[in-house]
Amino acid sequence: MAARTFRVLTTTALAGLALLVIVTSSGMLSWWASMITDKAFQLVAALFAVFGYAWTARGRTGVGRRWRWWMAAASVGLAFGLGALTVGSVFGMSRTIAILASVAFVVAPLLSMAGVVEFARGEHSEVAAPVMKRRYGGAMLLVDALIILGSLSFLVWVASAIPSGAPRSWFNGGAGMITLLIHPAAYVVLLGVVATLSRVRLPARQLPVVFLSISFACQSASGWLFAYLISKGTGHVPPIADIGFMAGTLVFALAPWAPVEQKPGERESVRLQAGDYLHLVVPYVPLVITGVFIAIGTALGIQLGIWQVYLGLFCVGLIMIRQLLTSADNMRLLKRLQDSQRQLEYQAYHDSLTGLANRVVFRDRLAKAIHSRIEEHRPLMLLFIDVDDFKAVNDRFGHAAGDAVLRAVGERLRGCVVASDTVARLGGDEFGVLLDGTEYPPEEVGERVLAALQVPYAIAGQQHVARASIGVVCLTVFEHDLTADKLLGLADAAMYTAKRRGKARLVVHGTGVEVTAEGQDQARRLGISG
Repeated sequence: MAARTFRVLTTTALAGLALLVIVTSSGMLSWWASMITDKAFQLVAALFAVFGYAWTARGRTGVGRRWRWWMAAASVGLAFGLGALTVGSVFGMSRTIAILASVAFVVAPLLSMAGVVEFARGEHSEVAAPVMKRRYGGAMLLVDALIILGSLSFLVWVASAIPSGAPRSWFNGGAGMITLLIHPAAYVVLLGVVATLSRVRLPARQLPVVFLSISFACQSASGWLFAYLISKGTGHVPPIADIGFMAGTLVFALAPWAPVEQKPGERESVRLQAGDYLHLVVPYVPLVITGVFIAIGTALGIQLGIWQVYLGLFCVGLIMIRQLLTSADNMRLLKRLQDSQRQLEYQAYHDSLTGLANRVVFRDRLAKAIHSRIEEHRPLMLLFIDVDDFKAVNDRFGHAAGDAVLRAVGERLRGCVVASDTVARLGGDEFGVLLDGTEYPPEEVGERVLAALQVPYAIAGQQHVARASIGVVCLTVFEHDLTADKLLGLADAAMYTAKRRGKARLVVHGTGVEVTAEGQDQARRLGISG
């Protein structure tokens, strides 16, 4: 079903549910009429679920077909139990009808568990969810287990406490009470299974599983409340106690129509984004169920003992501990993310081999320098440096030695300038130096760089000398159409002139410098006039 159509269906169904809850819980109908309306609605929803899962399974194969048939079988169990209760409500609740209804209601979550596990397998091989390693993962798992166990213990304790004067029936007898408690407890366990699967399996985070989880939580909440009221000998269970049953059955019937992602790489328009956080939310669901149970039960007269209150506070304390562990883990992960972002930013603007600024940063700083110097009328000096015969170093000594030479050249260049100047590796064996308002003549600066590079240094037991050809541009008068690329081109052309004149020297572009034909050709190739 298309996502838009499903939204319309869901909105209409929930609006109808809200209207039905108002009618059955407001006293507009008699208790018997409200109860029959309630059970009839649940039965219709359960039959619609049988139809929905069976219909959507048509034409499908593999996992997509199997999980729907498992859910269809669970819907049959749910419908059978509701049918038995409806018959018993009209014609009288016999022991046989009560047993059949209780067994059917217990079978439904067990079959649903098989369906959820099958759904989580996915229809594609790449279905494993990326799991980020957490420092407190083990402690978090223990706390989650204690939350589920504590909530389950609280619900069983309160719901099964039969007062001495309560009338006895099959429901609040030993076997009957156990069956009543197994039903909501099975849904709590099922929610735990969903939480575990959603951590490691991407399909378990999709929209149908979100709807199923809501259904399981609603069924469990009303199941505990129903067990409690029966254990107290309540003859007429108020319709408000069945809100969870009504909502749970309806949402369960909507799940097969929820859009399902067809391919692992498909755009996530058909998947509820909140489903990706299902594995974070589900551990809190048992406590939410407990809260709903207490909220509705208190309105119906539930009284808690002192030790039951302590157990409830213990569960709340566990939630606080879990939140603290989650916050600590999130702070650690946030720091790692910030460190990664800083590292990525550094890698984006720096050369990975030498640690110098890269060509992108150099062009940006050069453009800013040109703009500021046009306004402030300050001089600008740019050096374009190319290591001579670098290919011979690679061929003779290997690329590792060549990389070491480039790193050494970068260190020598940084040693020749001050911190405010910019040294960059422009690519291959080419370097650039942007001098920030130096007052030294360009020849003096270039000679200082040449002298620094020609000092021998040892790499892998070999003596190396890195000679270089340098093109220098020194501007005191700026044109308004001057760009960083044009200035780099002028320096590049001067550098080629230096190579033409015999290498290991510098050429200053401008007045008094004769650019060779090769240098002019290079300048024209870059679209620059010398």
